[in-house]
Amino acid sequence: MTYASESGEEKLAFPRAGPELGTCITKLFESRSSPDFTRIFLEGERITGMGILYEDLSLPIIKLGMATTTSVDVDFVDGQLISGMYGAANASYITQLGFIVQDATCTTE
Repeated sequence: MTYASESGEEKLAFPRAGPELGTCITKLFESRSSPDFTRIFLEGERITGMGILYEDLSLPIIKLGMATTTSVDVDFVDGQLISGMYGAANASYITQLGFIVQDATCTTE
């Protein structure tokens, strides 16, 4: 995951979460606003994918990985921005996934 300024400059690469199993893709997050919630998809103990939905429904849902019938929803408090992710993995797949959030109001003050 690469985090950058709104102009795409000042890039900062986050460490990889999990084993390198395939080809990485570039997915642009079109909003720096607070997400409404995120759904993390599971298959047994394996994280298979996730989706991020913003309150502004004109923005597309960010979809990464594969959706399954089992999922966990993560709600965000207004003003919380995703600054990164953390997790755990075994030799084959990601087993845990969480979000590093930034409180925009607190940062501004």
